[in-house]
Amino acid sequence: MKIIYASDIHSNKDFYYQIYDLINNVQADAFILGGDLFAYSTLHEEQLTFMEVFLIPFFKSINIPVSLIAGNTDLYSVFKELRNRLNEEQYQFLSNKPHKIGSRIPIFGFPIITPSPFKLKNYFERRDLANDHVICESSYIVNQTGEFQKVSRDFLNALPSIEEEINTFSVAEAIWVTHVPPSGGVLDLLRNKQTAGSKAIRQKIMKEKPILSLHGHIHESPRMSGKWYEEIGETLSINPGQGNELHAVIIDIDSTTMNVKHTVFGEISKPLLQ
Repeated sequence: MKIIYASDIHSNKDFYYQIYDLINNVQADAFILGGDLFAYSTLHEEQLTFMEVFLIPFFKSINIPVSLIAGNTDLYSVFKELRNRLNEEQYQFLSNKPHKIGSRIPIFGFPIITPSPFKLKNYFERRDLANDHVICESSYIVNQTGEFQKVSRDFLNALPSIEEEINTFSVAEAIWVTHVPPSGGVLDLLRNKQTAGSKAIRQKIMKEKPILSLHGHIHESPRMSGKWYEEIGETLSINPGQGNELHAVIIDIDSTTMNVKHTVFGEISKPLLQ
């Protein structure tokens, strides 16, 4: 089974066209999109127009199954509308309930990120660990309807943390797609050398041992750390990043081996445990 995975396309039409060509050139069996489909905007109508004019026709031009999650720049209200419009069996909107990719591999999705440095908060932000206490500079959030909602500076402390949310991920022999990468300085390294990944995601990977975890969010991490993949215990974890050239990976899984090729940075082969 051949899978194309990419994240953080941010309304870049050239990248979407290149993904279309890549799918056809390698004869992929499935396409996974790991969040941030849209350009950053707080305007509901701007993202909605891109969805109507470009994104829906793009998805309908692909004749293989598509699995996707939202990212932190995707307005909840727009992503919900996208889900309503793409309700055919070919489109899988991933969640904590397993779908199947191909005929045998369960796949989960998780859009939530750790708190961002941006003053305006997004619906998809949460505390990382259950005992974290977060005070936000901003007192506004873009809510589920795409409107600016005034909230208290400690509003995140009243919401479930990432650690609490992912407790429902419980299938080991699976593929996980989480927009935020695991912490550790390999897949989550920022330009300023700080890290922005999730400790909860890393701990959960180590505990549950999925065969593959796919991430995004930190575009520059492969360039900053020099690595686009990490082996966390028995799991191969990947953040292809994003840049001036399309960053995507081609994942080829058979009964004994997983081969992954990055469109920019090379390839890796990993035996699968029997």
